[in-house]
Amino acid sequence: MTKKKIVILMIGLTIVIAAGLLAGLCAVTHPENRLAGAILSFKSDDMPDYPSYQFDAVRNLVNAHSRYDDQAPQRERDILLQDVYDFITGEKAQAPAMNSAERAALFAVLLRAAGFKAREVILFPPDADQPPLHMVEAFNKKSRRWELQDQDRNVFYKSANSNRRLDVRAILTDGVFAAEPCTMDGYCNWETASPDGLSAAGLKSYFAAVLTGGDLMVSRAHFDLENTGLCVRYPEACRGKTVFYD
Repeated sequence: MTKKKIVILMIGLTIVIAAGLLAGLCAVTHPENRLAGAILSFKSDDMPDYPSYQFDAVRNLVNAHSRYDDQAPQRERDILLQDVYDFITGEKAQAPAMNSAERAALFAVLLRAAGFKAREVILFPPDADQPPLHMVEAFNKKSRRWELQDQDRNVFYKSANSNRRLDVRAILTDGVFAAEPCTMDGYCNWETASPDGLSAAGLKSYFAAVLTGGDLMVSRAHFDLENTGLCVRYPEACRGKTVFYD
């Protein structure tokens, strides 16, 4: 290798390293990341160091420091983070009101700040008069599986016949009766309710049309995609692939 090529190679390596250091610095110093890290410092630290239980701790943090309000105006994530932080630290007396989409966005941001992959999931009801529900799937690096999390009802979902936690695709393909929502303390039942009174009892009909991972998964038996006007009301849901799972 000539001296000129060595110099060019060294310059290239220097640029790559500098870019990596700059990206890391930006990630740490970005206000949103700083706020997320500050909020995470208040999560329960007595949970086992296993991804599923850490998901539970972050989910509980979101649920305990916000309150559900489907009429709450949509706000940016940095505002949500600031409001939650101000409530936790006592700067605000009342937990901030958030709709389902805001709570899911906040939950996903905190999961990513904690070092986990997270993606938002939208469940559409067959009744056009009802709003969609937003949940989050977190990726368990140990089991190599996605796990569905419901921040509004403060539950995760598992198989009714085992302790295996489920993603939304498994619930759709196996059926809601093969799954059950569970609280952090191990109570598993579709009648379970969050501390602010939101119940899982009415959710079964929502597991018929779900946007997950960019795909719209639809049950022909339980959701009339054409006549419900889903793609008209929520065109973003139909931009990707539509998968009929029954």
